[in-house]
Amino acid sequence: MNAENSEKVTRLMAITGREGNTSVEARRLRPLLGAGAWASVALLVAMLPGEAGLWAASAETPAAHKGAAGDREWEPPVHGASLGGPWRYNDRYPKAWMYGDTFYTAWAGDDRLYVVTDDTGGWEKLTPWAGGASGSNLMVGLLEGSPGDPDHFHGRDVNRMNGPGGFGGAAAVSGPDDRPWKAFGITAVAGKLYLCVARAWNFDHGPPPAGVPWCRNASIIRSADGGKTWVNHLGKDEAPPGDDAGCMFPGGRFGCAAFVQFGRDGHIPTVDGADQYVYLYSPDLTNFEGLFMARAPRPQAGRGDLPDPLLDRKQWRLYAGGDGTAQANWSADPGRSRPFYTGPLRSHGDMLYNAPLKCYLMITFDSYPKKTPAAYRLTAAPHPWGPWVKVWEHTFDGEYFGQPTMPLKYLSADGRTLWLLTSNDFTTAGDPPQKTKYCLHTMRLTLAP
Repeated sequence: MNAENSEKVTRLMAITGREGNTSVEARRLRPLLGAGAWASVALLVAMLPGEAGLWAASAETPAAHKGAAGDREWEPPVHGASLGGPWRYNDRYPKAWMYGDTFYTAWAGDDRLYVVTDDTGGWEKLTPWAGGASGSNLMVGLLEGSPGDPDHFHGRDVNRMNGPGGFGGAAAVSGPDDRPWKAFGITAVAGKLYLCVARAWNFDHGPPPAGVPWCRNASIIRSADGGKTWVNHLGKDEAPPGDDAGCMFPGGRFGCAAFVQFGRDGHIPTVDGADQYVYLYSPDLTNFEGLFMARAPRPQAGRGDLPDPLLDRKQWRLYAGGDGTAQANWSADPGRSRPFYTGPLRSHGDMLYNAPLKCYLMITFDSYPKKTPAAYRLTAAPHPWGPWVKVWEHTFDGEYFGQPTMPLKYLSADGRTLWLLTSNDFTTAGDPPQKTKYCLHTMRLTLAP
């Protein structure tokens, strides 16, 4: 190995040791080294301890960059990103302010952008902790305008979801498990809205013990009138059963479920069977083994009869590993389910199909316990089941910008600009609205080619 290649090998090993796996920068060095030098690097780095091994089992190793057929390497169309500074919704106090977190969105066929928010007083300038009708464990609203024009960007309430048979006031617990309800992913498909809800841990009892998921027993509810009314998987206009036997997804494996976003009203691209299926994913919240995926047949427009396939738990199939285009790799047996992503994460994220770039993007964050700064990680893949490649990460300086989401409606025409929706330090939820950080924040994310 000559001196020039030796220097490149040293650089590559430093990159790999720093990242804990192969970065985009490291992959760019591969063609410069040549096959022989690269093989030497592979051998040397594989001998490094811990996660620094270049060929360690990871969602981000070069071996995992093979396409679905395994016959070619996949190079992501994104190599890094830049994040703009946060804009705080409550900076316009007293004109507009809110409290809450978890801003998953659904882009509906009428071009409206529905948003679900947890632990909130809504968008009508109400404090969630005041009691009465003001606070909600979860609620559905609308975002109007664009975060690129903050003077005309605002939210409004659609359904507080806290009435009789609903999901309770902010942080209100119920049922024999003494847990509150929380919402996660929302999507629009064939003219209807679908929302994932689950039973969250009651932190009045301290952190959950080891092996006890902090969210569990998820179900999907549906609205056919723009979020004004909802029915559960049993056809009743009330919260679904929260117990193992009555819910759709018992346990913690799909406790923070969200939908893969494909476009306006679940726009039907022909990629990866999206014209036939709706995809759902969630972190395993019991052992944090990774992200798991399920899919069910896509509902048809104009069909309002039950069972709706998305509300019928018998219709859902779990990803069992391998090429997701093969029917055999989807199973009704929970014992066969396998994670599609095993990179670092401690909480849920957001995934979309970026049609201009012809790839999937997923943002996850690592911040547990919540008092630590949030670390964002953006990954890209040719298919929703992977292989996932890290393209960017960012750690905030002392701030908790948790649970970032990427509304597909705000994606630029060239696929290079997105807007993140996030909240900040929940420990400031008791502060006045003009001071609290526990409210909507937006940030512009620009993807590098």
